[in-house]
Amino acid sequence: MSNDGTCLRFPIFCMGCCGEDEWVVDVAEIPVPTVIEKLFFEKVAQLIQYTCDCNPEYSVEAFNWDWASFHKNILLPNRMHIQLVMQLSDTITDRVVYSIHFLLNEWNGDDDEENDEDINDRFEKFFSVEDLDF
Repeated sequence: MSNDGTCLRFPIFCMGCCGEDEWVVDVAEIPVPTVIEKLFFEKVAQLIQYTCDCNPEYSVEAFNWDWASFHKNILLPNRMHIQLVMQLSDTITDRVVYSIHFLLNEWNGDDDEENDEDINDRFEKFFSVEDLDF
């Protein structure tokens, strides 16, 4: 979070160096959301990709974002909020809280698995299909 409390900060690290302050190569920010919903997750994915795209020396493959802090500081404390706002089942809420980074990384092009399915369709299914194999 920014010092004034208005922005969520996403440090971008050299790959394999998450949590090491001296390896932060950039810090991306988005305004603190009033609700955490699909649009918020889309913005996070685009923010991570944009940060890498706007800096020619970066690539999603060579840099990483701090998923563990995002999980600990944003998702876990807001689990109930996410479930209520998005009207999710317990299964899908757990998927969001514990596995959203797979979808965010895939959105960013940082997924090893080849799949031609449109990312927007996969994004929708992530939040709606109970027995999703992702």
